[in-house]
Amino acid sequence: MTDSTSDSTPARSPRRSSAPGPAKAVVRLLGPLEVLGPAGRVPLVGVRQRTLIALLALRIGEIVTYERLVDGLWGEDPPLTALASLRSHVARVRRALTDAGLPEVLATRGRGYALDLPPGAVDAWRFEWHVGVARRAPARAEPARAAEELNRGLALWRADVLVDCRAWGWGDGEAARLRELRLSATEDRWAAGLRSAGPVEAIGELERLVGAHPLRERLWELLVEALRLAGRHGEALAVYHRARAVLAGELGVEPGAAMRRLHAVILADNAGQAGPRTAPDVPRRPASGLPVPLTELIGREPELGEIIAVLGSHRLITLTGAGGCGKTRLGIAVASQVAGDFADGACFVDLAPVKEPRMAAAAVVASLGLPEPPGSDPGRTLARGLRDRELLLVLDNCEHVREGCRSLVIRLLSACAKVRVLATTRIRLDVPGELVRHIPPLPVPDPSRHTTLAEVMAFASARLFQARVWERTGARIAEADAHALARVCAGLDGLPLALELAAARKPMLTMAEIADRLGDRLHVFTDSAAIPSHRSLNATLDWSYDLLSGSEQALFRRLAVFAGGFTLDAAQALWPEETLTVLGALVDKSVVMTGQYGACSRYRLLETVRAYAAERLARAVPGEEDEARGAHADYFLRLAKADRHRAGPGGRDGPDRLAGEHDNLRAAMSWLSTRPPGGADPRSGLALREYLDRRGRHQGSRGA
Repeated sequence: MTDSTSDSTPARSPRRSSAPGPAKAVVRLLGPLEVLGPAGRVPLVGVRQRTLIALLALRIGEIVTYERLVDGLWGEDPPLTALASLRSHVARVRRALTDAGLPEVLATRGRGYALDLPPGAVDAWRFEWHVGVARRAPARAEPARAAEELNRGLALWRADVLVDCRAWGWGDGEAARLRELRLSATEDRWAAGLRSAGPVEAIGELERLVGAHPLRERLWELLVEALRLAGRHGEALAVYHRARAVLAGELGVEPGAAMRRLHAVILADNAGQAGPRTAPDVPRRPASGLPVPLTELIGREPELGEIIAVLGSHRLITLTGAGGCGKTRLGIAVASQVAGDFADGACFVDLAPVKEPRMAAAAVVASLGLPEPPGSDPGRTLARGLRDRELLLVLDNCEHVREGCRSLVIRLLSACAKVRVLATTRIRLDVPGELVRHIPPLPVPDPSRHTTLAEVMAFASARLFQARVWERTGARIAEADAHALARVCAGLDGLPLALELAAARKPMLTMAEIADRLGDRLHVFTDSAAIPSHRSLNATLDWSYDLLSGSEQALFRRLAVFAGGFTLDAAQALWPEETLTVLGALVDKSVVMTGQYGACSRYRLLETVRAYAAERLARAVPGEEDEARGAHADYFLRLAKADRHRAGPGGRDGPDRLAGEHDNLRAAMSWLSTRPPGGADPRSGLALREYLDRRGRHQGSRGA
């Protein structure tokens, strides 16, 4: 071995070097670091010894100076003893290499060190060599050869590069470069595979890859191409729109030219044309009557992508959800994205002004501008007029004319093979083949846990509020207002309408003042310029309440007495007659939310909806509120007494049946404490107090 004073001897490029041959040792960086010699694995003790070998292997064929090794091992703030520590680590590694039959492999060269091994001894170098061979192969002429080389290179990866090392500075940069090369090689491998082996094998793996790397546009492009080659054009279009939604939502960009050309090819294939259109993203006919949103859609990227994806395989999709959750805005966004996939675009029909179910068909006929002879049946006119049209029909606010919409949709889907329907409603249409997607409120921060502005702004509800405030005032929410913003988002349940109405008050009120007025949210947050059903939270909930039958309204009012949710048994204590049927109707009409707590179904009202129900209960017939609150207290007293008997005098019991009912127990105690003397047994709250005391919540019960 000849010493050299050079510190930058260039490594041989793996892309141009000859094929790697056998070596006396193997260094494996693409996973947990391993050095294998004639006597087996070299024991490297400690993260710095492993990282030292890794840094030298990353620069195989080069001399790595002391300064660069110190930078790679300790970063920008090395200790004063770094150089001495480096020499100590080198000495220990040399002993370990010698014991494994690899003497003189770690060589001193001038003011640095080098591994005296051929480049092919390092798996990362061999990986790059295989990628280079594949990329020099004529890709279209020899896709199988390219795919084979890429498979060999990618097979060298056992886990992440330097997974058990800690490289800083340039070493960390080298690891990042290898990760990026692995991803791009994976993309090349599947591109070659599509040409050599066809799309069937690729589709499942590409679905997994876009899930793991949703911002890699080329992976989306390959998945769309695979679906197209498999003849699954509807799914290919759906994936294109998923990709478009993700890229726009996360990066603020549209798909690139290659994706747009592929999109055009699919549309041309569907139309039976020989090649792509000259204007790829222009609809064959402009979208008809789609409202143009004046504000940005915020926080609905997952729902947008999912709905567009399933639209390719379902002819009727119904968006349900509570009033004010943003169904209309989401429906318009979906239609705007996919209108170009339909020869006749998309048409939006707002059914809110329609008074009678039988008038729904006439409203759609008028929106489409179809000629309707006097005395004709609007449903027949519509079916005849759309029989040969390829159209997305958006029916908005179907709930109050549900029966008319249901009949109309059944007729349309039966007669018009190329028509698809997207409906927004608070109640599902209940049509055969209907795919229902419930639109939840936006995620909200927890004011007790999310205390900084950055933490609060991680939630879509806060970003929506900030955006609407900015549009009105040009101001940003201050760090000092983070807690108040979290309170507002949580107190308004993440309902987009409620957040927008509250944001409209920002010019007159501070964030703290808005938060302090949540108790009167139904009346304070208003917008006189909105459509009647959206001018206030009260008006929106009036619309939902009027859709309920008499028994549904009665149970809905009584549900206001529950705090923190309730079970079916608890609801039955308030409304014994056909509880499951009536409660199920309230769930179907999007006024009651449902979920699971342990093994039991659990129901709840959004706090905004609960406040409305409480107002309705207070205005109901005399005695109804006392009857409901008394039944509520009696039910939880019975549960608490049963719990006390199970606990016994020692206070130990089995599974806690009341673990999810602390808020209800406190509410029951609070109501009992307001009863006039003689109105309730003074011992009636003893079981409640004992239970809460055992659970360390006695103080909370006194403050309820």
